[in-house]
Amino acid sequence: MPFDHSLRLPAAALLMPLALLSAAHAEVRETSAGEPYTVQGILAADVRSNMNSARTGGYDARTTWTIDWRYSYKRAPGGGCAIAGVTTDLAIVTRLPRLNTQNVALQQSFSTYLARLKLHENGHAANGRTTAGRIDAGIGALPAAATCKELSVIANALGDQLIREGTAADVAYDQRTNHGSTQGALWP
Repeated sequence: MPFDHSLRLPAAALLMPLALLSAAHAEVRETSAGEPYTVQGILAADVRSNMNSARTGGYDARTTWTIDWRYSYKRAPGGGCAIAGVTTDLAIVTRLPRLNTQNVALQQSFSTYLARLKLHENGHAANGRTTAGRIDAGIGALPAAATCKELSVIANALGDQLIREGTAADVAYDQRTNHGSTQGALWP
């Protein structure tokens, strides 16, 4: 009997080890999408002003991830209920600025900034991947429970806890990198 559980949370990245190994068939399926927003101007100050108006959440870029997990049951040897398989879907969306200008020097400066900003955002995406992998492996490795209802409660509690840990890792990553500035993601 499959069970769907969906939870949407933003994330940034502090890589966590994949500490749990899967006993049941498990699979993480990933989709990634970019959501560029266009900024323009002839001078850096014009572009900065335009970017400040167009960005969301107070930052020039944002990466979010969504993790949905589903699992199926099987009868455990000796009775009870066990996880038969897990499928975990990870959707990563990254919103980055795209510069529209004829100023070649500005394009070069912005290109360097954008590369460093992408590096920072890739850290957020990596955190989502780590969290999805931990959920997938953790649910797949759960021991059998007396009933499928009990196992469902345990599986979802584990997934929810790992989401909270991934979210906390997000916050720590942004604090450690000062939202990418220590990685060179600074621009006028």
